[in-house]
Amino acid sequence: MSVLLESLCPFFTISIDELKKYEKIHIYIDLKNSFKALYIENVYQELVEQTYSQNNFISSLIFQSILLYVSKWKELIRSLDNIKEWKIFIANDYGESIYHNNISKSYKVSRCLSTSLLDMRLSNIEEQTDVVESVKNKVKENVLKLKTKLLTDENTKRISKLQEKFRPIRNNNFNMAERFLNRYVKNVYFITLKNIESDFVPYYLITRKFKDDDKILHIICSNDHDMYQALLYDNIIQIFSSSKGVVTLDKKTVIPYYLYHSFGFLDNVKRELCSKITIKDLPILMSLSGDMGDDIVGLDGVGPVTAAKMLLDRRVTSSVIGDIDELKNRVNNGGMFLKTETFIIPDNSIWNRILKKYKSISDVNKILTSSYRLISFEQLCLWLEKNDSLFKKESLDILDYENYENKKTPITSEAAEEVLKSLHDFVLPKENLKLLME
Repeated sequence: MSVLLESLCPFFTISIDELKKYEKIHIYIDLKNSFKALYIENVYQELVEQTYSQNNFISSLIFQSILLYVSKWKELIRSLDNIKEWKIFIANDYGESIYHNNISKSYKVSRCLSTSLLDMRLSNIEEQTDVVESVKNKVKENVLKLKTKLLTDENTKRISKLQEKFRPIRNNNFNMAERFLNRYVKNVYFITLKNIESDFVPYYLITRKFKDDDKILHIICSNDHDMYQALLYDNIIQIFSSSKGVVTLDKKTVIPYYLYHSFGFLDNVKRELCSKITIKDLPILMSLSGDMGDDIVGLDGVGPVTAAKMLLDRRVTSSVIGDIDELKNRVNNGGMFLKTETFIIPDNSIWNRILKKYKSISDVNKILTSSYRLISFEQLCLWLEKNDSLFKKESLDILDYENYENKKTPITSEAAEEVLKSLHDFVLPKENLKLLME
């Protein structure tokens, strides 16, 4: 097997005992957040060099690594006599999101590695009127710093040019995987969303399609902490590799992991705090603290633990935010995060210390409403389900995996090998191809 092919394929391990408790398994692969090797410079540089060193030849090793990864999951499933039904969902997108960009023009702006794109985003940020001025100024300052770095730092310029060359190679491989898996491989569904991010796909499928079937074990493959929102029930787990090894999270362990990056020993104070927070609270905590990796602004000086303490000050949260369903429905119907901007906060409340940093409660409300809409998977699902535009209808059709069944024409591993032999760099082992096609 090619060393590069093997390095591209994510490593995973999982407790067999956990799998033996269920009759069905659904696996959700968050493509970009599972295949982390695609973001390692020497890996994508080698793929670029392979492609540009030959005429009319694009490396297909990313495509083959996706097939290899699916085959390994199928091998595991085959080894379990208790599993009567299984499905594998692969979620992908191309990095643009109408939903998120309509809420915030600065969403993920720090990930832009093109000066022309930064100029366009900066112009859009200038024009956005529903943003707190101090937040807008801070974003503009960061964008200008990034632009200066792109123009002056030689290493940044080199990486930017390299990624520009790599992007079409990656997208071509993703397209190949989508066509092959959706056409030839049963029970595998490659879902590619256009102009909307795909990280909410596991949440959507679990809560909209499979919510009432507790015989399914749902396994989410992603290191994205936004996915923690999907760990709503006892039969859902999330796995990913970290610097300390493979992490497996569930409904019981995700809160301490999110707050303290630990689910081992916690002192009594930390353990008590964790015990009072539920999975449904996570979008609120994430909104209060923001996510600077995605350029989502939260409240100044608030991290996950402080956010948890704010939420648990029920004297304030019940009167200012309301309960979870009330907040969800209010924002979905066009309302704001805070249900009132006129309230009295006790002097000893943690809310008082945080809010006094702002000129007005209106500014706080704008920040929190934006961050909540950007972060909450439920808000995105509800927005799509309004089904009031052609774009939303098309997106919902793509998410309906049953639409893929009529297009499938499963073939044997021998026939698949004939199809793949046309690839100049075909190195996928026959045993893995056989597992894939069975």
